[in-house]
Amino acid sequence: MKETIGEKIFRIRNKMGLNQSNIHHNQAQISLIEKGGDVNKAGGIVNPDENTLRIIAENMDMTFEELIDETTWVKPESTLKSKEI
Repeated sequence: MKETIGEKIFRIRNKMGLNQSNIHHNQAQISLIEKGGDVNKAGGIVNPDENTLRIIAENMDMTFEELIDETTWVKPESTLKSKEI
């Protein structure tokens, strides 16, 4: 079973002995991403944006692809929708 991106970040971060502020300047955002993996915790971020994940991956000395591999993360669709004429 695949883990959520928040679960994976939490697992790797703890294994590396890093705190949330070590992997992203916005510690609160990391907290919300990690909570996103737990259905019992309200208000989490389940599907963070790619740029945020790239920063996290870089700060954990891994590639973006390694970070998202074997997770349930999907690239969010663009918020800009083309208009039909």
